[in-house]
Amino acid sequence: MLDLGDTSRGLRVLEEGLAAQTITRSALLRPYYFVLLAGALLAVREFSRAQRALDDARAVAIATSQNAYAAEHARVQAELLRVQGRGPEAECFYVDAITAARVQGALWLELRAGRAFAEFLTADGRIDEARRVLAEALAKVREGQTTPDYVKAEALLATL
Repeated sequence: MLDLGDTSRGLRVLEEGLAAQTITRSALLRPYYFVLLAGALLAVREFSRAQRALDDARAVAIATSQNAYAAEHARVQAELLRVQGRGPEAECFYVDAITAARVQGALWLELRAGRAFAEFLTADGRIDEARRVLAEALAKVREGQTTPDYVKAEALLATL
């Protein structure tokens, strides 16, 4: 729903899902759901709520040892810092996102983080670095080359 433009409904569904999960006392994938919520809140420019969702994601991940989405958490944190004008901090989180994805062998998350970092580097005038980061991530992906994430990354590389 969020990706299709129905932001208010998408946010409501995410928040209702998290509330229902609280009632059932399930923590399964809860850090990831908080990261999804943070991304949605970032998209509607509710920065303080997005940061709270990321903080909640981190707390639950630590408490439950659910670190599968550490790369995505770091990427969304970087994006939030970026729009807040906190570039040096954002850059650290982009690097953390790529590193976490590589350690876990999560090629798709590495591609997403690499594309976001390349956009950041491009905006900062660091085109050669952006090209290198993006080319490394794209070269590893062998499947799913028609998906939006891959197509966007490939298009960005073509413009650099």
